[in-house]
Amino acid sequence: MGAAQLNTMLDDTVDRHYCRPAVVCGDHETDFERFDESVQWLCDDLAARGVQSHQRVGICLHGGWEFLLAFHALLRLGSVAVPIDPFDEAAAFAAGDLDLHYLISHCAADCFLEETVEVICGDWVCPMFDVAEEFTLIAVSAQSPLHVESGLFLNDLGYRFWPAGVVADRVGGLQQNLDLDASACAAVCGPWSSPSAVLLVLACAASGSCVQVVPVFGDSAMVWDELIAGDISVVFAPPLLMHDLLRVADSGAWASGRPRMVLPDGEVLPEVVLRRRGLTRQTPADPPVYEFAWDDDYAPAQLRPVS
Repeated sequence: MGAAQLNTMLDDTVDRHYCRPAVVCGDHETDFERFDESVQWLCDDLAARGVQSHQRVGICLHGGWEFLLAFHALLRLGSVAVPIDPFDEAAAFAAGDLDLHYLISHCAADCFLEETVEVICGDWVCPMFDVAEEFTLIAVSAQSPLHVESGLFLNDLGYRFWPAGVVADRVGGLQQNLDLDASACAAVCGPWSSPSAVLLVLACAASGSCVQVVPVFGDSAMVWDELIAGDISVVFAPPLLMHDLLRVADSGAWASGRPRMVLPDGEVLPEVVLRRRGLTRQTPADPPVYEFAWDDDYAPAQLRPVS
């Protein structure tokens, strides 16, 4: 996948896999064709409000379905997406230094949006618009002449610009490490603003893989029930939630499907998980991709890094 193809990635996948599932939220499944229509609707509304290519647009969303729609719409427009964790005030302050043109949030998240807008805009009253019935678009500095090349701003201990070529290389690596193809399904538990989650979303779009949105507001047993209800091949979750999932999970169920697990960049699993699952050492520099595997027919399942 070349750098120039980021904004056409979903188009290419829809052409090849239009009837296959793209997103699963609970009992609701959306195929690539319907998902593409929803993305285009939001894309048209954003463009009508002035969002253009190479503008920096913050995405302040905690819902998976909403994040996927907004993220792919901005990619299609050629805008530079800036994922912002709505629960992290430090992330909002850091994003405020990026001279954003716009900020997009969900209409139902007024409490998070108000705090984020206050941090980013200060005392300046920014125009706000309803787009695609579900979203709110805030014009932070719409007329700013500052534009950058195609790519993403991702928050990995501070925001850093990722050119489209670097993003494409990382996406290709994830596709290979995670064995992503049209039959794969990645369960994402958030946070959606994490660089690993963003790149995983892109890798799924490029591969025609399904993204299963898993709400994390509940106990780990409920999340585990969500995971085993579908044919999951990849799991993305923060370390503490991953720890809880491993605690309640049935080793046989995990190992038989050989799911790959992805952690946020720079994160490590708790020592207790490493001891119980066959890992003796791990550093933040290790690849954040792991899988369950059997040593033989009698040994318990082990968690192993994917090289």
